[in-house]
Amino acid sequence: MMMKRLGAIAVLLAGFTQFALAPATAANDVTITAKNFSFSPAVVRLKKGEPVTFHLRAAQGVHGLNAPEVGINSMVLTSKEQTVHATPTRAGTFVVHCSIVCGTGHAQMAMTFIVK
Repeated sequence: MMMKRLGAIAVLLAGFTQFALAPATAANDVTITAKNFSFSPAVVRLKKGEPVTFHLRAAQGVHGLNAPEVGINSMVLTSKEQTVHATPTRAGTFVVHCSIVCGTGHAQMAMTFIVK
């Protein structure tokens, strides 16, 4: 009876060991959608040193997102999603604007990255 209990405990421990040694989770995914004349979401919170995969989309028009503090410099087109892999290396609050003149509301088209 004692041997059966020890065997059962060994099987359980082996299962927990495999769980504990599982690889780290994949990078965070953040989708940013640009349209005339805003980004959604307007605020993105990130962790310094944590890899991120950005999915950049345009619902209308052609836009640009240049945020060197978080590793993005990309044109955003309605016809194709852009994927950018980056790891923020600086903490802070970074306000970025659309980097391609997109019309009358271009000057107000901005979003904020908060990196902690």
